Amino acid sequence: MRHRSGSSLIECLVALAVFAVGTGCHATWLAHSLGVHARASRSFAATTLAVSLAERMRRNPEGLREGLYAKAANFPECQVQCENAALAMADLQAFHDGIGRHLGPRGQGRVDCPEPRVCVIRIAWAGQEELAWRLRLGA
Repeated sequence: MRHRSGSSLIECLVALAVFAVGTGCHATWLAHSLGVHARASRSFAATTLAVSLAERMRRNPEGLREGLYAKAANFPECQVQCENAALAMADLQAFHDGIGRHLGPRGQGRVDCPEPRVCVIRIAWAGQEELAWRLRLGA
């Protein structure tokens, strides 16, 4: 009886099928990990922007007390000496610029101040809220 060498067509097809399934699983895992990374990146950017705005708001308690951060306004340039309103507008402009830079055109942000010393910084991406940072400022 002759001894055969090499592999049969069936063995090659089975190996190819196993390779195809493994490649498909790897592609699915890679796509999922990219999505998770994108969500984590947006969440990190939103948190950083909210913390930055919160610190800016703490530096301007009069503007916060006057409710300037919750109002939509035109944003003038703020140089060395700024009034409370101009400072609040410059802070909000920096906040919105950061959202545009880090989250893109689908990013949105706003500040709600339901109480005199309590504000909520809200950041959304593609219509879904990414972050709602509640900020309580001193007495």
